[in-house]
Amino acid sequence: MLWSRQFSPDGGGYAVWQIAEDEAVLLALLETTVPPQTFKHLQSDVARFRNTGRRCEWLAVRTLLAQCLGRDRLIAYDEETGRPYLSDHSYEISISHTRGFAALAWHPTLPVGIDIERRSDRVLRVVKKFVNDVESEALSASGYTSSDGELVIWTAKEALYKVIGIRGLDFLNALTVNLSPVGAERSTAFCEADGQTYEVLTSLAEEYAMSIVKPIHNPIQS
Repeated sequence: MLWSRQFSPDGGGYAVWQIAEDEAVLLALLETTVPPQTFKHLQSDVARFRNTGRRCEWLAVRTLLAQCLGRDRLIAYDEETGRPYLSDHSYEISISHTRGFAALAWHPTLPVGIDIERRSDRVLRVVKKFVNDVESEALSASGYTSSDGELVIWTAKEALYKVIGIRGLDFLNALTVNLSPVGAERSTAFCEADGQTYEVLTSLAEEYAMSIVKPIHNPIQS
């Protein structure tokens, strides 16, 4: 079911689907949402996945796409980077999923990245690999408890990675998230590799943390 959806004044937005349905229900829902020819194409594509959970995540993302951006849009993937894009190039998009949830972000002109992760303490096992000294100091003053602050930084950097598209990007040193205090939805981040500053929109729900990232200035126009 559609968990949340938000649109921004600049034409961008994001949506989250809580995957409470099984595969048969998701297929039936998608069949009523998209045109017959599109459904036939999607039905063939999803059959490639052996794992039921992965198929449900895939179907949830396509249902989100149809409900938010139009019934006949299709997702394709860049052969070199694996990055998803719309076959009609009408929007820039990013997708993410975690156990029980799928997420979609879009923007009409700017590259966008999204990452959603279940709330847990697992992120603390690798915190030294992605939280740098600047971020560690900000964490101490942020008011976040448990592993929430670290998880926000992790999802922000995962979303940044999707936008920037540089393979092997050093999460620890090349990316810095200027973490805002707990309760603030917006932060910024800087990437040394491309010299760009990015806006980070954070959502911390009961079951997940999520970050949506886009450049503050269009790199094509700047």
